[in-house]
Amino acid sequence: MQLTVQAFRDVQACRMPAGPGARGLIEAFHHVDAQLKDAARTDPKILKDDRHLENLLRKRAKTLHVGPANFCWFHDPSKALCLRLAGTPNAAKPLVGMCDSARCPQATHHPCHRPVWAGQATAT
Repeated sequence: MQLTVQAFRDVQACRMPAGPGARGLIEAFHHVDAQLKDAARTDPKILKDDRHLENLLRKRAKTLHVGPANFCWFHDPSKALCLRLAGTPNAAKPLVGMCDSARCPQATHHPCHRPVWAGQATAT
């Protein structure tokens, strides 16, 4: 949940994720942001705290699988490149070790992944 909230806060601060899954994730976060703004406008009892945000992000957070250099928002097994490559398209969770995050439509790269990518570029 903490990583999902942080990714949401990054988008709010215009620190956008990259990768094939970024557009869908950004759209989902913009939808949540609109819900938060609407709730603040229409229901003054809702306090500005993370509990309401966490409730809105809970479903998305359950799809998050953490890789060393990317996040996998595994919400549709049929779109998971790792499962297609492994020949197991109906698996219940991704094969994070097989992730090709440059091509998988559910993979995103965030600011927290920069040191991994920079270290790999330096080593190469």
